[in-house]
Amino acid sequence: MNPDDQLQDALQAILHATTDGIIVTDADGCIWLLNQPARFLFARRTNDVIGVPLAEAPLDAALRSRISQVLEMERAHPAGTTTLFDATLDNGRTCSLSITALNHGAGYGWVVVARDIRRLQEAEQQRMDFVRSAAHDLRNPLSVTLSTLVLLREELEPANNPMVLDLFDIALSALTRLHALLEDAVGLEALQTGSEFDSSGVRRAIAPILSAAVHATGATTGSSGQSIHVDLAEPLPDAAVDAAWLQRAVENLLLNASERSGEGGQIALRGFVQGDELIIEVEDDGPAIPPELQSRLFDRFFRLPPGLDDLKGGGLGLALVRAVAEAHHGRVFIRCNSTQGAAFGLALPAG
Repeated sequence: MNPDDQLQDALQAILHATTDGIIVTDADGCIWLLNQPARFLFARRTNDVIGVPLAEAPLDAALRSRISQVLEMERAHPAGTTTLFDATLDNGRTCSLSITALNHGAGYGWVVVARDIRRLQEAEQQRMDFVRSAAHDLRNPLSVTLSTLVLLREELEPANNPMVLDLFDIALSALTRLHALLEDAVGLEALQTGSEFDSSGVRRAIAPILSAAVHATGATTGSSGQSIHVDLAEPLPDAAVDAAWLQRAVENLLLNASERSGEGGQIALRGFVQGDELIIEVEDDGPAIPPELQSRLFDRFFRLPPGLDDLKGGGLGLALVRAVAEAHHGRVFIRCNSTQGAAFGLALPAG
């Protein structure tokens, strides 16, 4: 057996051994490969779908429509883009799907990976119940402690004792991060229940919301010598959004970019319309992210392994971004360069 055949056999074995459903399409969106676990996505035998356009495959109707929409939107960014969303199938299973554009030699195609997350959701729900309970109990005393330390630092500043001021700054920084984690936990609960989400459908101007997010994070980016370049399409149309939650999501994207970029980093915030979606993305110049980790970056509590990133959050910042996108019936995505930098974003209905 020649090396190419051995490699092909090895790849086939890996594809069929994984528990994730994997579907690969060619540049025209026609299915040319799928593994055994992907069978549960289809209503008939898998042999019947080889060569069939994904948009016409016997998938759950809502899922097929969503996948087709994502493929159409991502043709504008054909390489290195991963889009994430959850879907509940007719058989009751909840799947987390990632769609990644790739170049497989004969033009661009896509890889769709479906993961059954029913048990993961149950475990995550238990963890979130604990976090929410702790967050509500700690929220008020933590706010009082934080405010007290700020006042004490102001009183001690005239004494000009560098060591004491440095210690206060360390404490304030740690408490600020903890406060942000608790706020994200409480925010996720509010989005899950819909208790604080404005679903009135009122159309609002987007540019002022993005400007407010830049202003709110200015102290963090400015202290690190970072600059934010804002590039918004003219005109950027109004959209039916919850202004407060959208601003919160963009703030989290900017803070994520700030933590990834490091001292003197360059951050870009973009807003534009692509098809029937409003795209808001934040690009950083931080380290490259391995492809195998990209589909998990918006999961709750997920942290990149040591040495890849200096994330200071608690694994909830990007999860909240995803929750905001889904509350608006949108999606999140990540687009990574092979050597440096990544763009994290939301795609929301523009209509």
